[in-house]
Amino acid sequence: MYKNYIGTSSRRNGSGFIGSVDEQLFKFKCKREGCCGSDDPDSNMNRSFSFEDSSEPLPVPTVYSRCLSDTSTASASSSRSTRDTDSYASHYFYGGVYVNTNKHVIFDKFEAESACVYFFFNTPDKTGVIHGHVASLIGVSPNHDRVTLHVVSHDQKLFNLINLHLKNARSSYTQMVRSTHMSQQIHGYGKDHSWAVIISHPHGLAKTITCGRVRRETPEAKYVVKYYDAATCPGSSGGLVITPSLLQLQWPGAVHSCSDIASGFNVSFDSRFPDLDVKVISRIHKPLLGRKDSFPDNIFSL
Repeated sequence: MYKNYIGTSSRRNGSGFIGSVDEQLFKFKCKREGCCGSDDPDSNMNRSFSFEDSSEPLPVPTVYSRCLSDTSTASASSSRSTRDTDSYASHYFYGGVYVNTNKHVIFDKFEAESACVYFFFNTPDKTGVIHGHVASLIGVSPNHDRVTLHVVSHDQKLFNLINLHLKNARSSYTQMVRSTHMSQQIHGYGKDHSWAVIISHPHGLAKTITCGRVRRETPEAKYVVKYYDAATCPGSSGGLVITPSLLQLQWPGAVHSCSDIASGFNVSFDSRFPDLDVKVISRIHKPLLGRKDSFPDNIFSL
């Protein structure tokens, strides 16, 4: 898709989502020449780097209370960046977060080292954004157009926030599974009436959530090609795709890849379970019917 970019320094945008974070937070001495202690691409630093393992893991990050989930960390990051410029290699990288995106977004080691990751890019003014740096490519799946990135950051607070958000996300997923079942019962929808949601950064802008329907599925040997009509734009590649089957059977979801010119629908090659199969959707709902008391009362309706 981006073959014309090969051998050039053209900048492009893509999306991605966090799959997991290390249970223990490790720190590495930053040895990037001329580094100012920040991963902000606007700081005009030399992006070549290496790590020196501190050999001692930090304690498992403390999870903040839910009421602090939207707290901005920009000021803390800025103050530390200023302090760390006093001496070379006196500051650290902290790792690591595992981010899923498309292989055509981050194609190889060179592109990974040249990439900058924006976490919590939720508003146009980038309030609360924390910058990360790709340390390595952990896993590549060409057939799924998927790659997993190991991302580190100068901002230690990033990992506390991610642990909190992952915990909240798992809770929200559980609520969404049951609310899907409830809405199908209330409105008389068949179990093949499947919705699709995409969370991405079109054109490299702030986070956008679009909704639509699963329109078609094509089973392959080890995955299901899923077609849906939720809207996307350039820069949405690598964004998180959620459907009813992906809520519980494939945490945290699938990776949005491209748009199919022939059908006009958007496509993910990373789905392992169909949504238009009644038996698959029943696998999600059946365990929930016997565990109603395990869900909170404040379930939201789709």
